[in-house]
Amino acid sequence: MPTLQDVARRAGISPSTASRVMNKYDGAFPISQKTRERVLEAARELGYVPNAAAQALRRGKTRTISVLGSSPSFFRISTDPANFHMAAMAGLMEAAIERGYHVNLLSGTETDPELGGAYADIGLTDGLLIINRDLDMDAAYVESLKRLDKPVMYALDYPDGRGFYATAPDDVEGGAMATRRLRRAGHKRIAFVRSSGYANIFDRRQAGWEKVMGAAAQRDAADLVMNVADVAPDAFAARGVTAALCANDTTGIRLHRKLEEGGVSVPGDVAMMVFTHEAEKNPTPVDFDGVAEPLSRIVSSAARRLIDLVEGRRTKKTELFAYNLKEGATV
Repeated sequence: MPTLQDVARRAGISPSTASRVMNKYDGAFPISQKTRERVLEAARELGYVPNAAAQALRRGKTRTISVLGSSPSFFRISTDPANFHMAAMAGLMEAAIERGYHVNLLSGTETDPELGGAYADIGLTDGLLIINRDLDMDAAYVESLKRLDKPVMYALDYPDGRGFYATAPDDVEGGAMATRRLRRAGHKRIAFVRSSGYANIFDRRQAGWEKVMGAAAQRDAADLVMNVADVAPDAFAARGVTAALCANDTTGIRLHRKLEEGGVSVPGDVAMMVFTHEAEKNPTPVDFDGVAEPLSRIVSSAARRLIDLVEGRRTKKTELFAYNLKEGATV
């Protein structure tokens, strides 16, 4: 197998100059285009391929980012372009290809219980991107990542506090936008329906609902904030509720099924809006009205900002993306 020294001899230059060309490093003395072409031509003629591990040792960088999803199934391939995970992966790969980085997909099994949940092995990587991880499921993740000696970027779900880098939709404003849409349609008693998990995200969306509902959100919270698992079909009529804002589309699907099975018409008896994501087609079985987050753009921006941190560039702590109204058939 040809070595870098073989390439240098073929090009008639020193091994150090050949190394600078192959590693794309000029240093204090730029290399002429003519010399660069001689080295690359010699490498092609000999069939020389740089050793990635050796390059990483020399540079102290692997040009690899690791990505942790919400579960081991997050990265399973789907041919449906409207699939949440597919849209997230599209944004991730767009950024990685653009910046020339490899992507290391983590299964979520990297924490070591004997180390108090610390990340024992996230592979050879320069930084960590966490996409839509339910951070309330395991507080040890957040604590261990504070001690990780690598840049960390959260996408979608993120811990509260200024010590973290995050790229996410503006969930508070999204909740307000959806609630204003229902208010414009004439609804005054609007329920906020959530489910277990993703408390950080759902709390922010509920805060947006509360901002528009005002005093009613505080006065009637016991009647207006519900967990979908506890909702009975007649609950809305009994509480004078004519519309529901669901914390995500999965919650919306569950609520819609319950209402239909109980003989409650949507939108005839109850109007509905959900939080969803932009896709090439409606991502749910029901054509919901809602607010849609630009999922691919969020993940793509998160990956780019992580690479900026890896490469020593500054970026703001939190970047929030606006939701867009989605017209459907449930309001």
